[in-house]
Amino acid sequence: MKRILILLMIVLGSIQLFAQNKNIPNDKLMLKDGSILYGQILNYEIGGNIEFKLNSGRILTFSSNEIKKIEMHSDEKETIQAKYEFKHEVYYNNFSASMISGSSSANNRILLFRTGVGLYYALGYRYNDFLSVGLGTGIETYSYGLKELFVPVHFDYMAFLKKSKVSPFVRLQAGYGFLASADENVIEKNGGLNFCTGFGIKYPGYDSLDYLFDINFKYQKAYFVYHTNTWSDQISY
Repeated sequence: MKRILILLMIVLGSIQLFAQNKNIPNDKLMLKDGSILYGQILNYEIGGNIEFKLNSGRILTFSSNEIKKIEMHSDEKETIQAKYEFKHEVYYNNFSASMISGSSSANNRILLFRTGVGLYYALGYRYNDFLSVGLGTGIETYSYGLKELFVPVHFDYMAFLKKSKVSPFVRLQAGYGFLASADENVIEKNGGLNFCTGFGIKYPGYDSLDYLFDINFKYQKAYFVYHTNTWSDQISY
């Protein structure tokens, strides 16, 4: 039996950990050369030196004649600044798990309903709220019974729609799904292009972690040739 499968999958839900550097600037140091630094004042002597810890953890020392202005923020101002910091440029690591449900087709005919699972990882860079791009991979199966195992490699795009800790977002992925294994009756197989798009919501987690929940539509193309009996006869349809 020869099948060209087009897998139409609905990702019912995924839980993802989005790691980013959420440095919260509290004190503001403006230098005479035009530089503006955010962090924490560790020690300051009027007319003397100031010891300043950057949000990156680096500690710098400046003399008073290098400093133009100092702003020490209250807790209220720190909270406002933290929301603004969300859009700063950062790298992200995205770990996700999904439950998959959908159907497959051959020659424009729906064959069967499928359920599966997937595990994924993506590494990328967030340029601002509306532009996060990266490269992802993982392992997934669209059907427990058929023993089909895919390894997708895809470009990952996310856009967060609000500058807040809780924010809706949209996602777009495109790439290729490599077929790693299949049913023992398969004599020829090949993966194919895949595409995924969806929307969800982000919730703040502990420290530098965020939790993302989303619903997606996924398309995966694959090619299989099956034995139909012990005589290895083949039927094309």
